Amino acid sequence: MLRFARLLVMLVSLQAIGDTALCTERPGDIVFWEKLGAQLPLDSPLIDEAGGAVSLLDVTTQTPTLLVLGYYRCQKLCSVLRREIFETLGKSNLVAGRDYNLVFLSVDPKETPADAREAKAETLTGFSAPGAQSGWRFLTAREHESAAIAQAVGFDYAYDGKSLAHPLGIAVLTTRGVVSTYLFGLGVDTEAIQRALQRAASNEISAAASPVMLLCFNFDAMSGRYSLDIVKMLRIVSGGFAFVGAAFILRALRRERLS
Repeated sequence: MLRFARLLVMLVSLQAIGDTALCTERPGDIVFWEKLGAQLPLDSPLIDEAGGAVSLLDVTTQTPTLLVLGYYRCQKLCSVLRREIFETLGKSNLVAGRDYNLVFLSVDPKETPADAREAKAETLTGFSAPGAQSGWRFLTAREHESAAIAQAVGFDYAYDGKSLAHPLGIAVLTTRGVVSTYLFGLGVDTEAIQRALQRAASNEISAAASPVMLLCFNFDAMSGRYSLDIVKMLRIVSGGFAFVGAAFILRALRRERLS
């Protein structure tokens, strides 16, 4: 029995080491390219949360803009990023519509103004910030228009059969609709947003700082590549629990043998 327990510990160790190695592989599938100084197509027709026709010119040229691409039904990291942005802006002294605009644009052509309206209503119920009612915009678009905007800011995405895979980040735009800088990944704080907006207000173009790293969240400063494999993360966690369990069994068997 003791020999069996030792074998179990060894097998668990090898599996966990293998899973950890998998976790550090270069992702290369989801990309957020830095296109600093790129001009966005301001005349692109979009649809606001009320179903009205708007354009990027209408929602981005009054003040510097935080542009977030993704989709509203995403309940994974996309929703985590949104909540983080809401909380951060709520804690700041920034006023939406005066100091910045916050524009969410769905790149999923299946989503409708009803999805955007529901997302905005839910957001305003859970989060509050000065000017959010009018300064936080939730938009949708036809596939061609959303793809053109995504391409302009370097936002890559693809369908994996069930959902839309995409990178995490914010494109910060000047009042001319030009990409000033990026805020990549999670962990964006109030100071980082304020600095980015100040640079955008002055029409400055600057490369993004390195993002806060997460487990299995790989970033390449040259390409802006990201990856978060939930399955691999769960394997590492389960491997850790297996380590503990196997060690416990081994210890119990040793005690039984000594007694």
